[in-house]
Amino acid sequence: PNCCLRMYRCPIYIIHAKEDEVIPLSHGKSLYEKIVLANGVKVFPPFWADDAAHSNIEQKYATAYVKRLQQFVKHCDIKVAQECGDNSGER
Repeated sequence: PNCCLRMYRCPIYIIHAKEDEVIPLSHGKSLYEKIVLANGVKVFPPFWADDAAHSNIEQKYATAYVKRLQQFVKHCDIKVAQECGDNSGER
């Protein structure tokens, strides 16, 4: 439910296929917008996968998919370091 979005304080990363035949892209975009508007939640930029379907993003965009996941993990690591008073971002 939308009311629960304010409870999340962890980094959030949304990945969605633009040609998803199971869950419409509009759902992913709506969720992203609601999270951005939620109280104090920082959102990592989403990955909207062009010409991908519900279950083939990892295959169709393998390099970009892994690269973006690595960027998200680094983002999380920096966020944790900042919250713990260590600004180096290295763990």
